[in-house]
Amino acid sequence: MEWTLPPWGGEARIMRAEQAPRYLRREWIESGYRVGGGMLAAARSLFTFHNETINAWTMVFMSSTSTLLLVYVKLIFEYVPLPFALLWMSVVTHMPFSVALHLFIGISEDSRKFWRTCDIFFMQFNSLLLSAAFAYYVMDGLCIILYAACAFVVFLRTVYVTMIRTRIWRLPKPELAREMSYLVFTYCSPLVVQGVKDLVLLWNVSLGVLPHVIGVIFCMEIAYLCYSKHLPEKWSPGRFDLVGNSHQILHVMGLVAHVLQWAFLLELHARTYPF
Repeated sequence: MEWTLPPWGGEARIMRAEQAPRYLRREWIESGYRVGGGMLAAARSLFTFHNETINAWTMVFMSSTSTLLLVYVKLIFEYVPLPFALLWMSVVTHMPFSVALHLFIGISEDSRKFWRTCDIFFMQFNSLLLSAAFAYYVMDGLCIILYAACAFVVFLRTVYVTMIRTRIWRLPKPELAREMSYLVFTYCSPLVVQGVKDLVLLWNVSLGVLPHVIGVIFCMEIAYLCYSKHLPEKWSPGRFDLVGNSHQILHVMGLVAHVLQWAFLLELHARTYPF
């Protein structure tokens, strides 16, 4: 299939669900759809309020927060250890495509297909960066080789299911959430392993990384539940069109989890290379 990117010019309108193109409508979201226009108008819509505005800004904020944390690491360690660089890269390489999707999705169906594909692929690819970052201080030797091989196999399988066997825009939300959860489970495995180690070895001294691990898992579970079940908009259609819908909760939980992942790495780096 060939995709034709939209023109730069043109105007857009904010519409209700019954006025918006079918491809753009989301279940239980009744208003706030930005429709039409060109890429410049869509880019400017970052500063207007529609049902994708918060999604775009949370990605900008996450990338900015990650960059500030990277600067902090550079200042206290005088260099940037590899796991921190990988964690930072996992956000800043995905952010442009996510923001583009949320701003350009209303231009045309072709535009949505193109940016949706880029958005999901970079999320999938960055699971490899996260796997490497979290395993760095937790595993070594044969364990890390086997883990890396497993992470790569899960990545390839998810790409096949969502990009080749079934095009991403044809996947229902619950199925997409399930496929992406396999990647999350894979890159979170080192966190869980270290959390269990700390629970067993440090229970009478310190909680270690356990609070960070529990926080990350909690955020991921809330994100999965809300996104796959269309909560809370399913409970009250129309009330959460602009603020508080499932996709926005997914982004906010991702932001909180990302900060906790930085805390996890900082704790382990301090143990491995004490000041």
